[in-house]
Amino acid sequence: MITVVGSLNYDFIVHVERFPQPGETLHGGDVIGACGGKGANQAYAAARLGGQVSLIGCVGRDAHGDTMLQNLIQVGVNVAPIIRRAGTSSGLAMILVDAHGQNQIIVARGANLKLTVADVEAQAHLLKSSRIVVAQFEVAVAVTWRALELAHAAGATTVLTPAPYEAFDPVLLRHVTWLMVNEVEAGQVSGVPVTDISSAERSARAIVALGAANTVVTLGPQGAWVESESWRGHMPAPVVQAVDTVGAGDCFTGAFVARLHAGATVRDAARFACGAAAISVTRNGAQPSVPSLAEIDLGA
Repeated sequence: MITVVGSLNYDFIVHVERFPQPGETLHGGDVIGACGGKGANQAYAAARLGGQVSLIGCVGRDAHGDTMLQNLIQVGVNVAPIIRRAGTSSGLAMILVDAHGQNQIIVARGANLKLTVADVEAQAHLLKSSRIVVAQFEVAVAVTWRALELAHAAGATTVLTPAPYEAFDPVLLRHVTWLMVNEVEAGQVSGVPVTDISSAERSARAIVALGAANTVVTLGPQGAWVESESWRGHMPAPVVQAVDTVGAGDCFTGAFVARLHAGATVRDAARFACGAAAISVTRNGAQPSVPSLAEIDLGA
């Protein structure tokens, strides 16, 4: 079992030629509504790509909450641990995507901030019985760290995406088996700015020195650098034309943990994840862009 602890957001996506300057108004394309949130994205991707997945999170008692739960159910995610709270709206994200597929995102976390440490502790049995537990920083960070602590103490493989980034005491990395970071987050955690593959390697080694057992630094079109106990090296990504990079990192993480859970080697899991993420950026949206198993060439 893979258990994800994290956010659910309903995304409103608008495509623009370029991002506006402060005070500037631009015309955009039609508004696209899609299910998102880093926790839900990772759970969706892991389930669509073969994992048995549960999600611990919180949504409001509103139409967006209904839509997000149904979308997860369609790919087999166990949504029973998701709390529905009255008096708060489900999380929402406003996303701009430019002509190059890059994005700017503002998140109103809403019900995501209503998920409490007590809620997570009430699901301790699920966390302790899971082989892999995945978390991010779109819920209260105290909730994230408590979930990882409970899971790690029970022997689970723990995976953290520290985004949106908030500074933390590196001693907490003792609870983290895999730290999954993009170029910016890698520099924030390690203090080593990432500009290319060589600096990604240095940053990854610095993160492991801080206490994480293993780390992956995702590099967009350049793939990823993996620093692990069993394999270290650069995994290139397939060359594609990016349309929308929203959710690509979450797709990578979901694919990576799904393959680890299935018994793949670290190197094969990284190759699979790079392939999945590459396909995802050729499509719009976060969860709608996640490919199926049949679309990914496992031998690549």
